[in-house]
Amino acid sequence: MDIRKAGWRLFSVRQDEFAYAVPLFALYLLSGCFYATGQIYAETLFLKTYGAPGLSRFFVYNGVSLIAGGLLYNLFILKVPPRRGYIALVALFAGDQAGFEALIAAWPVDVQNHLKALATDAFWA
Repeated sequence: MDIRKAGWRLFSVRQDEFAYAVPLFALYLLSGCFYATGQIYAETLFLKTYGAPGLSRFFVYNGVSLIAGGLLYNLFILKVPPRRGYIALVALFAGDQAGFEALIAAWPVDVQNHLKALATDAFWA
């Protein structure tokens, strides 16, 4: 059995869709990995800072923000053609990451070191 043909059949990607599907897959794979890692750090820091009693409030805020974000995303995707939406999402993710890195870099060095120590201690403690 030819592995290449089996791969095409398994993922159901046509030859003309390959240039569009692979970067999209990479985007979702990387964003999922970064989201999972960030979620672990965020929840660890939250529990270390607020403890278990703060979880109920956290879940309410998280649910409201997920619903609001989902609605905004849906409105955006319905109004924009798929290719432009894809480019806009990549630009949004890249700009978000670059802005966050620039924000942290603009903070004083002692604050940066405190954040690194807090994240490391909370995650490994």
